[in-house]
Amino acid sequence: MMTSFPELLAQRVSTSLFDTSRSLSEADILALIDQAIRAPSAYNMQNWSFLVVHSAAAKQRLLPIAYGQQKVVDAAATIIVNGLLDGHTSFTERFDPLITQGLAQAEHVAQWAAGANRTYSTSQLRQRDEAIRSASLAGMTLMLAAQAQGLVTGPMIGFDPQALAQEFALQEQELPAIMITLGYPTADTASVQKPRIPAHQVCRFV
Repeated sequence: MMTSFPELLAQRVSTSLFDTSRSLSEADILALIDQAIRAPSAYNMQNWSFLVVHSAAAKQRLLPIAYGQQKVVDAAATIIVNGLLDGHTSFTERFDPLITQGLAQAEHVAQWAAGANRTYSTSQLRQRDEAIRSASLAGMTLMLAAQAQGLVTGPMIGFDPQALAQEFALQEQELPAIMITLGYPTADTASVQKPRIPAHQVCRFV
């Protein structure tokens, strides 16, 4: 029986415990990222990139950057989700397929591109905020896609972004927003989600 979306949400846990005997292929991970990039982004900029730390050697390089957290070694992979600070500069390229397919007109795309440029080109703060927003949306989508495949994940902000950028040669426009450890659960992996504050306590209607 297929798991419903509410059930999927209720089953998702953040974990540090992974089955070290089971791996994921590059194809497996690319399939998850293909689902992650279905996440929304402002102006459809798709201003994200993904660095997959997959090999044993790369995991060891990541370990001190993650302040010695063993889960980056034990997980089948750790995916660094980067937000792109310059997403507005390649806006037109994102829409070329729509123009080619006759789903958008070139003049409309040019107007949207101009709007994106006005919004972000003069504000580094807006660029950073949008990069983090987009990376976070993609990261959450990735975690739900993994959950649907029977995998578990652990979102992390406990890492040195400067050291990460240097060690793995991130581009200047790539802002590492979140790391997500990914793999198969163990018998000790938590199966019950921590309690949540009820919706009526965190919501106001106006």
